[in-house]
Amino acid sequence: MQKIDKEKLAQLVSHYALKSPLKAKIINYIGNAQADFNYFSTMTYKENIKRDEDLLKHGRYFANHFNTAMGHKGFYKRVMHDVTAQAPLISIVEGDGFITRFHYHFILHKPDNVSHDEFATRVKWCWYKATDKMGSMLISDFKPIYDSAGLINYLTKEVTTNDIDALNLSATHIY
Repeated sequence: MQKIDKEKLAQLVSHYALKSPLKAKIINYIGNAQADFNYFSTMTYKENIKRDEDLLKHGRYFANHFNTAMGHKGFYKRVMHDVTAQAPLISIVEGDGFITRFHYHFILHKPDNVSHDEFATRVKWCWYKATDKMGSMLISDFKPIYDSAGLINYLTKEVTTNDIDALNLSATHIY
């Protein structure tokens, strides 16, 4: 991640330690990850998704396409021996499918040798392929990360004391 302010991270963790220890642990885990997460994006759908299964499937498909686009083709075979054989990715689902449309927030790693425009094109292509070309679109939130602690706090807002369903673990690669 963008060099995270360890003091801000410690304040966040201590703030949630008593009232939501699970959220505190997730914030701490993401904040101390070795992977260099440097981009944030929000992916949404033109048409609302009603089934949770479809939503989770799209997250897994996006992760697979993103790994391929970043040069980690066949990562699932190598990852059992080396976790760094996959592209760093955190995926968070928000919305309820009724009042608020489901959408994904992704925290991604952009390699140094890839330009911003090329990276944006690759990510859009991955989302398009992952959603079965159903008219999905990338909204304007695709930008570098500047405030890591604030972003982590924002993205874990739906994590409660005993529920981490907002974090799509099948499409998350943190190391």
